[in-house]
Amino acid sequence: MPTKHVVLLAGVPASGKSWVCEQLASRFLYVPHDDFMDAPGDAYVRHIFHAARTQDRPVLAETPFSVSKIREPLEAHGLFVTVVYLRESERVLRERWHARGLVSAPTIAGHVKRQETYRVRALETGAFMGTSAQVLTHLQSLDVGAFDGAALGRLASGKVPE
Repeated sequence: MPTKHVVLLAGVPASGKSWVCEQLASRFLYVPHDDFMDAPGDAYVRHIFHAARTQDRPVLAETPFSVSKIREPLEAHGLFVTVVYLRESERVLRERWHARGLVSAPTIAGHVKRQETYRVRALETGAFMGTSAQVLTHLQSLDVGAFDGAALGRLASGKVPE
């Protein structure tokens, strides 16, 4: 049985995770994080695991916060997880937050700081990182039907834009 694969999009709120996932829903099985906001504990992780085990195409999931809390249990159960990081400018994050009716400057400043943590992790792990448009283009370029989990994971990684 081929290795099942999950592509996990990591980024702060308003970085474009859901938008990228929605654009790729015909190529990947998208498991929206927002559907599990009020669900207990590990319901999101369990749903991703079930989807990956029962579907033919790779799963695309998202995490606005702790990457390891989603990645590690999936890997412990034999799934191949590739993390792709989204990073937007402070201006773009601010515009998106305002469009949602959210205006907290301290929160935006915290998200900008969190993006720096993600940038460092991407550099350390060789993961791909880019704006939502760059991530979309990158993931669209992958031939998801032609590779097993490990090969797709190697393709999903890439040089991090400075």
